[in-house]
Amino acid sequence: MTRHRAAAPLRSGLRSFPQFSTLTLALLLGLSVAATTAFAQDSDAPSTTLEKESTSADSKESIASDTEEIDSPAAASSAPDASVEEIFVTGTSVADSIDQARFSDSIVDVLSAEDFATTGDSGVVDALSRVTGVTTVGDKYVYVRGLGERYSSTLFNMALLPSPDPVRRVVPLDLFPAGVMQDLSVQKTWSPSLPADFAGGSVQLNTRDVPNQQEARLSLTTGYRTDTTGRATTWYEGSGSDWTGYDGSYRHLPSNIDELNTSSETRKELGLAMNRAFDTENKTLAPDFRLKGNWGNSYKLPIGKLGFSVGGQADNRWQYIREQRAVSSIDPDDPIFQTSDERRTTNTILYSGLGEVDWVPKSGHDVKATLFYTHLADKRYIQQDRAGGENDEEDQVIRSEWEEQQLLTAQLRGTHSFDSLLDLGVDWGATWSQATRGAPDSRMYLYEKNPTTGDLTFSNDLSNERTWEYLTDDAWDLFFDTQLPLKLTDQISTTLHVGTRYFLKQRESELRRFRYITTKPASSYENLPINEIFADENIGPPGGWQLREFTSPTDKYEAEEETIAGFIQTETELGSKVRWMLGTRYETTTQEITTPGLPEGLRTTSLDNAGFRPGTELTYLIRDDLQLRGGFSQTVNRPDLRELAPQIYLNPSDRFLYFGNPNLKVAELLNYDLRLEWYHDGPDNVSVAAFYKDLTDPIEQILRPSGNLRTFENAQSASIYGVEVAFRQSLAPLGRWADEFYVRSNGAWIQSEAESSPDSTATNKKHSLQGQSDWVANAQITWEKLPWEMQTTLALNMQGERISDLGTNGIDDAYEQPAPSLDFTLQKGLFFLGQELDLTFKARNLINPQFEVVRNGVAERSYRTGSTFSIEIGKDF
Repeated sequence: MTRHRAAAPLRSGLRSFPQFSTLTLALLLGLSVAATTAFAQDSDAPSTTLEKESTSADSKESIASDTEEIDSPAAASSAPDASVEEIFVTGTSVADSIDQARFSDSIVDVLSAEDFATTGDSGVVDALSRVTGVTTVGDKYVYVRGLGERYSSTLFNMALLPSPDPVRRVVPLDLFPAGVMQDLSVQKTWSPSLPADFAGGSVQLNTRDVPNQQEARLSLTTGYRTDTTGRATTWYEGSGSDWTGYDGSYRHLPSNIDELNTSSETRKELGLAMNRAFDTENKTLAPDFRLKGNWGNSYKLPIGKLGFSVGGQADNRWQYIREQRAVSSIDPDDPIFQTSDERRTTNTILYSGLGEVDWVPKSGHDVKATLFYTHLADKRYIQQDRAGGENDEEDQVIRSEWEEQQLLTAQLRGTHSFDSLLDLGVDWGATWSQATRGAPDSRMYLYEKNPTTGDLTFSNDLSNERTWEYLTDDAWDLFFDTQLPLKLTDQISTTLHVGTRYFLKQRESELRRFRYITTKPASSYENLPINEIFADENIGPPGGWQLREFTSPTDKYEAEEETIAGFIQTETELGSKVRWMLGTRYETTTQEITTPGLPEGLRTTSLDNAGFRPGTELTYLIRDDLQLRGGFSQTVNRPDLRELAPQIYLNPSDRFLYFGNPNLKVAELLNYDLRLEWYHDGPDNVSVAAFYKDLTDPIEQILRPSGNLRTFENAQSASIYGVEVAFRQSLAPLGRWADEFYVRSNGAWIQSEAESSPDSTATNKKHSLQGQSDWVANAQITWEKLPWEMQTTLALNMQGERISDLGTNGIDDAYEQPAPSLDFTLQKGLFFLGQELDLTFKARNLINPQFEVVRNGVAERSYRTGSTFSIEIGKDF
């Protein structure tokens, strides 16, 4: 396996809401469909037939563009003023996203820039939570059709991206601001032109097109979060550059740290060289703040049309969460092993920037270069009071953490149409990405309560640990796709797609662990502050603190994943009533993990998977406005490199320890889909879908009670099936008072059953698929008052309970409880001091439900995130 050491920019010194029953949900969905049907039948407006857009490169550009330019001679000659040579139409159209979904050769749900502007979604993950059958987890990840986030994939302008998240196979979507996106889509049926690693769905992020005329915008946002903003709390000082989101050199390991065990003098020298500042301060948490802007333009030059677009944002926000935690035990008479009260303060700093250059040398040819950069830093201070455990101890754990995640992506892609070559179309792209994560100098220290005096005493039994963790992924994604339209008969035409893809990801992951140890009794440090305990005079002398490394042989690994694929696909129109997609993809993937530090020497875990993956979909037009789709495909779901690696690591989101399983197998899936779509009145539409998936060797997250660890294993089999309903409807049929209102709603009822393998230690051998909710529902009502330049939206998102992780050895499964989210958005145009401005007010998470994970009647995790209120002032130039 070819190795290279990639540059690592982050490397420093080391390298309460009631549950909805199934019956209630079904009733709500039935009433929604009935109401929609009644509205459509009573409407005076005639049904409109939307004609299918051309698939040529320039037509695709027209559909996606925010700003459409008309400069044909016919347009110019028809203008009242002959001096007007160009007509510019600005804005976005709801019909764009509906047309994309309607005329796609696969079942897909699309959100345009206008859709997520309507709901006030500033992040991609917020916008995707409005899609039928989609739920969100941790404000970062999406579950499609109830399947966990590991069963979805993310494509950025059709390219696969590596993830800087240490515990997820997909890119955390909070890294992508919605403002740089043209549209978001969730493809729920697979087509051979997509990577074969497909289960729940493919989330596709498409960046904004270059505008045809000059556009610029600047906006400023500030926000208030309940339970956080204005709260006085304890905070650690850290580096002077922390406010920038970059650590600098404050948390570096000494450069000669590898000499730690060469001599006692070197050990003392390095023990003194380690940063031992543990200063804290009283901090009043500030309001959230965001600044974002964009600018773009296009020019007609002798070499063709050349345009550019740049945009970015800077975001600084705080969050305080008080969480009650518990560790379950096997003993049914005493189900709680340990409880804790955790107070967690987090400062998140996010930067993102997008630059794009678009060159159109002539009609039918388009070349784009895109550079995307995002950097997220989380600074955390955690105080945890614990009770229980093996010795029924009472203690206090203090943690200070700094984590940076960064993603840099450079793309070059093109679309071409050759009229002289039978209208041959060519799409190609080359993407290089680097995802990095650094968590330098994460600190933990522990104080135990003296049972006699009640004082807290610094513990010298594994009482302190400091870790440095780094991960770097470099990825190349190259694809080439040709399309040849063929006229077979007067009634039959087809487009032949032939393409190939090459994907390579190389990873380096390293974790180092250090502790100070001493032979002095714990009573020597009673009532002493941490800075005095680790003062210079206490480092190195006999009986004093000695710096030692406790890195495990499995804490460092290198990995590589390589995929080579080719596909052939046809998209055929059989008369005016039938569209048929048929194709197959051959894909071969090799995943390799190398762990050089194990005692038996260099250890390699290798997982190979190859085969043909067929897919087909048939669309039948019952009427011009009514169509029925059916599809079948065979796909896979591969383990992530982290899930295969034997390293133990801390998940910063749920605060649990995880380790990989080198024995995981690739999951195989059979996918069946059926959907009825009715586009009855312009943008108003309704759809009903049914799906079934058969899984062999699905991968699930499972508890290991010893050490309260989580890991992964293959179940023997699983099946999942469900029904989805979605509609968008204007309320104009109710009367003139309602013609400014429209509603959007969707819901899904989902059932699954998984069976663990015979040798599994899972308590419940048969269970719902881990991570899958029984139901999902979204509802939205929007009021648009155009004369007032005002729009308001109320949106609700909710889902049923789902298994968080599988219990083992008699411990029951853990269930994440429903936590609905209610959001309100008001947008208003203003004229202030001679300037046209727009104001956006957002109120998010108004219900503020209790988030709970329950196991056998015990709440293992319980907290509220708080409601947020923000005001954004924007100016278009």
